[in-house]
Amino acid sequence: MYTRILIGLLIAALLMAAPALAHDDAPTVAIPSLGSVARINLAMQAILDTLRAYEIISEEEYAIAMSGEEVMGENINIITAFAGFDLPTANILVEQLLDRGVDYILPISTTMAQIATSLTQDLEQPPFILFSIVTAPYVAGIAQSPCIKPAHVSGTHLAVPYDKIAQLTQVQDPNIQSIGTFVNAAIPSSVLGAETIVETGEAMGVHVEVASIVMMSDLAVAVDQLIDHGVEALVLVPDPNIVRGVPAIVEIAMDNSVPVFGYAPAMAYEGAIVGAGVVDHYREGAIVGKMLIAHMNGQVDISKLAINSLPSLGIGINLDTAKESAIALSDELLALADFIIEDGESSEDLTMPSLPEMPLDERREADLAFLAGLECRPERIAEEQAALDAAGG
Repeated sequence: MYTRILIGLLIAALLMAAPALAHDDAPTVAIPSLGSVARINLAMQAILDTLRAYEIISEEEYAIAMSGEEVMGENINIITAFAGFDLPTANILVEQLLDRGVDYILPISTTMAQIATSLTQDLEQPPFILFSIVTAPYVAGIAQSPCIKPAHVSGTHLAVPYDKIAQLTQVQDPNIQSIGTFVNAAIPSSVLGAETIVETGEAMGVHVEVASIVMMSDLAVAVDQLIDHGVEALVLVPDPNIVRGVPAIVEIAMDNSVPVFGYAPAMAYEGAIVGAGVVDHYREGAIVGKMLIAHMNGQVDISKLAINSLPSLGIGINLDTAKESAIALSDELLALADFIIEDGESSEDLTMPSLPEMPLDERREADLAFLAGLECRPERIAEEQAALDAAGG
């Protein structure tokens, strides 16, 4: 309770601190995110890298933005803010940004994009919204399809392969009979993940036990419940509580020799025996940066810019956790790994990602060619609407 109040007051102070310093002729871009974790930070960095590559921000302004401070520049004003994984605080954050009259909101995460879209849908002149690291835009009510969407909204979303992640449990143990997962009814990506895992389990001939969670304190009870019901593996789904609670989940699972399968490769670093999922978080931010710059330059119309999709699957394996849990991993699963953690060392190239080096003219040409492929032409809109109508959407 006190933490939430403190976070809210801090956000209010940050967002209201010197709005008069902004350049009136420069667009103001806000980059709000649900919280600070590696995946979110990569997307935020990529947005700033793209602005720097286009010489919209200077090296000094880039350093200021990366430090979390506001940039009041000649070409652009930038506000970054984190909600501390607290939903009420996330709502306050977006409301404060709207009060400041920002021109663009670049929300990172499904929840933040959902809040931004909901709070702007009835405004006469809403700020433009370009989202990233969103896993369920169509379930969350952000849009109906890539081109059937609010006119002021676009972005790029991660198509998390929940089915493939669930199937990895059977690669590890061909005789597996029961999988455990979680669901938070208030988080669309959690609901989508749980539903997909249940459907995949049915296709695999494996029972899927689902435990409901609402808050962080529910996690330990939910894990104990699943293990008491005899699940042989845990498959995680996106949820702010799970993002923060992976180490706690792993600790209980280790004591019971139950492997944890995370929904992102980086979760292997947090103790999950297997981290599997999308690996393009940096590229997500870079795509939003391209969209933002092209719109500021009058080269694209956001109302006609389709929501991009980035499906991918990367797999990380933590042999240290497996050893401590007394779990022998199958050769088939190990052969699929993109990187392995053993004796505290990772085989992954941890070099910080960056944009490819190229002359600005070539970058602009390549980026505009990419965005041209996202144009919502009349025939594409008609096809998507027909598909929605056929599905009862």
